[in-house]
Amino acid sequence: MTRPYPCEFTIEKLIFLGNDGSTIGEVTPTASHITLSIAKAKTNTLSGNAGSITYVVKAVVRRQNAPSFAVTSGYVLSFAFVTKALQSDPRPILTATQGFPMAINQQLETSFELRFNYSKSGSSVTFENGPQSFFIENDVTTTKFATVSSVPVSDKAEASINLLPAIVE
Repeated sequence: MTRPYPCEFTIEKLIFLGNDGSTIGEVTPTASHITLSIAKAKTNTLSGNAGSITYVVKAVVRRQNAPSFAVTSGYVLSFAFVTKALQSDPRPILTATQGFPMAINQQLETSFELRFNYSKSGSSVTFENGPQSFFIENDVTTTKFATVSSVPVSDKAEASINLLPAIVE
């Protein structure tokens, strides 16, 4: 949709780090697919045939516009379990106190952890659920939009990016 307020940021990429701190993959706005190795996860919890893996992720964010409204508590970083999240979809919050003190066209990296669930059957590994989209919202600007369950979150977020993960041994 056409926003009444310009988006503050673009998410240029999400960089996934392995348990040794090395880059194991990246997601960009034009390349959403990523293959995540269980062996390179920061944490891996397996119970029976169900598992949960966690990765440290660095988001590379570029400011493209000044804030339409000054934040009160900070920017909200959240994710959804689908790529086209609606306002009615669950969106766990990663942090609600994030600051982005940067000039227009300046880049900033911010790190956080994302968890993905998988199942195993013999040597076959299947992605079960986990983040498939990531959002940055200005905690004040987002309140200026009507809450309509059928409207995509990306229409009111300051920036968003999709990720389409596959899980491998």
